[in-house]
Amino acid sequence: MKWLLSLLLVLAAGIGFTLFFRHDPGFISISHQHWTLETSLSFFIISLVTALLTIYLILKLLLWLQQLPSRVHARHWERRQQKSHQMLQDGMLALWREQWQTAESLLAKSAFHSPFPALHHLGAAYASLHLPPTPENQVRTADHFDLARSKVNIHPEELLLFQAKAQQDINPAAALQSALRAHEIAPTQPEVLRTLLLLYQHNANWKEALLLLPEVKKYNVLSAEEFAQVEIQLEQQRLRHLCEKSAVAGKNYWGQLSKSLRLQPELLIEYTQYLVNEGEAGQAEKLLREALEVQWHSQFIHAYGQLRTIKPIEQIQYAEKWLKTRFNDVDLLLALGRLSMREKLWDKAEQYLKAALNQMPANQPVNPAIYQMLGDVFGQQGEWMQACEYYRQALGN
Repeated sequence: MKWLLSLLLVLAAGIGFTLFFRHDPGFISISHQHWTLETSLSFFIISLVTALLTIYLILKLLLWLQQLPSRVHARHWERRQQKSHQMLQDGMLALWREQWQTAESLLAKSAFHSPFPALHHLGAAYASLHLPPTPENQVRTADHFDLARSKVNIHPEELLLFQAKAQQDINPAAALQSALRAHEIAPTQPEVLRTLLLLYQHNANWKEALLLLPEVKKYNVLSAEEFAQVEIQLEQQRLRHLCEKSAVAGKNYWGQLSKSLRLQPELLIEYTQYLVNEGEAGQAEKLLREALEVQWHSQFIHAYGQLRTIKPIEQIQYAEKWLKTRFNDVDLLLALGRLSMREKLWDKAEQYLKAALNQMPANQPVNPAIYQMLGDVFGQQGEWMQACEYYRQALGN
């Protein structure tokens, strides 16, 4: 469109110039010392315009020739960048397909001509972390991380965290070492503490994870609810580990726990189950009974009803005392039903189980275990028709 407009303007100017000088071309004389130039005004103007246009074109050509090397270089660089973008895309696809060798090669080779070289080096480092841990691959991984850090303002602890997270499923021990180095550099950074805590758990370092919890709490790494949940999980794993190690270690550790932790269902049920397996059901019964006196919990009374001690009648008597204030507690009635069945107190068992059945909320389905136990009670007494009816209801639920 511009060329067409320019052509029309030139034609219009030519037509106007011709019409203007059609009857009188004019005259011009230029004299210098002994030289005199005489010509028509129209020819002089045409010659002057032609000369100026020629000079302009020559200057334009010289400028183009001057800029030619940089233009060629820029075009060459653009092609390399396009190739780099394509290799980045192929490298990322190879990462997604877990083709680690291909991904590492593509991303490393294409980094130099990319506007985002750090992205290439980080991707190459992630890929090389998944290659066999040979000395050569480890050196290449370190080189990729160093190059990434040199290309962009990345703090050392951020690279170490990236390395730790990339390694946690491949080499948990190495990932933990990376997280520990990050913790030495930035001991108060929440993400560093979070990653280190996760890797302690991943490596089953329960003691170290518990020692880290005060820092996690101090710097608000986790919400209050998350912190409480993690603390219980860690204490449970630590308790289990020590109990498996030796009975003395497990008992000593239980004694060191705070009262609030000893009342956590996960911990108390874990420890009492261990005591039962060790033949100390009486001690387990005492712990559950004392816990129920302080804090009533459905898991505690359920575990209490499952216990087999050498003094089952006393168990029933303790549970019946609680029934005076918790006469409509379904879990307590079920526990008494189980304890009575174990001692073949069929009338009591029937009474407690039917009471539990009657106390079930109307908007909740009946626990099939109640029907199952009632069927067992009537079966033991030879009342097969009634037993079959309860069994049918248990299957129907």
